[in-house]
Amino acid sequence: MSRTLSKGAVTKIQATIIAVILVIAVVAGVYYVWFYAPAPEGEVKNLNAIYVESYRDVVSLDPATPKMASDALVDWQIYDTLITLKGNPPGETTLLPCLAESWDCSSDGKTWTFNLRKDAKFSNGDPLNATAIVYHFDRMLTTNCPNSMYIYAGVLSEVGCCQAIDDYTVKITTDVAFPPFLALLTLGFASGIENPNIVEANGGYETDWINDKIATEVLEGLYSGPYKVTEYVKGPGGHLTLETNEYYWGSKPKIPKVIIEWTAEVSTRILKLKKGDTDLLWRFPATLSSDLLGAEGVAVESLGLTWDQHFIIFSGLDPVGMDEKGKLVRQALCYSFPYETILTYAYGGFGESSIGAIPKGSPGAYDYITTKYDFNLTKAAELLDQAGYTPDPTTGIRLELRGQYPLGAEERKLTFLIWQSELTKIGVKLDLREVAWGLLTERMRKGEVDVGSNQWYPDYADPYHFAFSLLHSYCLYGIPGSHFNNTELDSMIDNTMLETDYDKRMELFKPIQELAAEDPCKIYVVQYKYIYIHRTWLHGFVYNPVVHADFSLMYKEAD
Repeated sequence: MSRTLSKGAVTKIQATIIAVILVIAVVAGVYYVWFYAPAPEGEVKNLNAIYVESYRDVVSLDPATPKMASDALVDWQIYDTLITLKGNPPGETTLLPCLAESWDCSSDGKTWTFNLRKDAKFSNGDPLNATAIVYHFDRMLTTNCPNSMYIYAGVLSEVGCCQAIDDYTVKITTDVAFPPFLALLTLGFASGIENPNIVEANGGYETDWINDKIATEVLEGLYSGPYKVTEYVKGPGGHLTLETNEYYWGSKPKIPKVIIEWTAEVSTRILKLKKGDTDLLWRFPATLSSDLLGAEGVAVESLGLTWDQHFIIFSGLDPVGMDEKGKLVRQALCYSFPYETILTYAYGGFGESSIGAIPKGSPGAYDYITTKYDFNLTKAAELLDQAGYTPDPTTGIRLELRGQYPLGAEERKLTFLIWQSELTKIGVKLDLREVAWGLLTERMRKGEVDVGSNQWYPDYADPYHFAFSLLHSYCLYGIPGSHFNNTELDSMIDNTMLETDYDKRMELFKPIQELAAEDPCKIYVVQYKYIYIHRTWLHGFVYNPVVHADFSLMYKEAD
């Protein structure tokens, strides 16, 4: 069953919604342009600093207790890992040495030995040795933060699994012979190494406890990466300043300072880029990028299909619960979603229809979603009838749902507004709330929302990562806060960890994706194309589907 866009796909209501949003953006832009003059031709502004605009703030600087994707972006810059993906050409995911110069594995695939480089230091000059590596893993496992522990769930579970053989050799013993284990060690969050001396001087760590000082304060000497944090202003309109770590063992950043600012207003971000006060827009709404096409000194580049996805997740509680009635409602909502209309008008065509939890182009991906669910309001209404939700004879409303999307994410707001207009046609009332990023999980976990916007950026290139992170009940509750729980699906995902033969392992993901389509925990909205928006004087960006931007490689140079 193919998804096609007909001439009548966009209703008058949808057209009005889109027009209003775009008019607001344009009017705001006209207003602000009086105050923001473009950068003079040929001039490179702020030559010794990279200014990055993001729509969300940084919540945690602690690699053991990350909160958001914006935290991971920073962790990539300030913490080194045993192994890295940095240094790969665009799109490549070869594992490269970092803090570990070499490694080997036992014949049973469970014991890994890492030989550490001897010149690595923290940002205050303290040696980065085996003691620091052991401390990190003991601390992460003890702290037990869901946003980092989901990476190692079922792989590392016991404090003491990492041991020092000598000052520059460590041994890590895994619970199972997990084929993609080395890939887990590349992550700036969860696997980034912090200075144990600084952590201990600022409260140490305890079981199931987040140390707010490590998460939210600037601590000299904590960092192991090419940059260190020197300023952190939290809240709306805040910023984070990174500067070169002078003790870093590797190549020093080409530009010594990075300032990441978070601004919710799209028009302000656009005009700061046009003026040259911002060098890079991180995760900018693709639909609004057309306003920057042709702007003097600005480049808008499409770098191809990413593995990043936007989806709408079900709470797993009534009326989208885990019984047969709830399953029918969830299926109905999948049929009620105007996929192509939203792809075209909410995302401007900067993406493709998502095929499920394991994205198109990644290992182990099979399409059971687009072949099952098409935009079909008649089918959606039939399923709601089967579930016992029939229209009220007076109001015509058969079902009321509570939805949420994050503040400042314009394409997600537009997605919900278009969907809302379609749901009214079958008697479903969708009440919407725009919510601060930090409250999205909390509200879903508390049962205050039925359908919520969620997004996923991959951490490593293996189908288990996608299946576990996006379908397993452990992660669904731990990260977005959903109560969805299919024990059969959980068991099937767990079993993939035990198969070491690559081809056999890939086959195991077929029935997982088939069951996930039959008993959906989310609506798959879009698989993004990467839109890189920057000043033309900024160079050195390397795209990788599982690596955030590496600022240390970037430099400025006049066109």
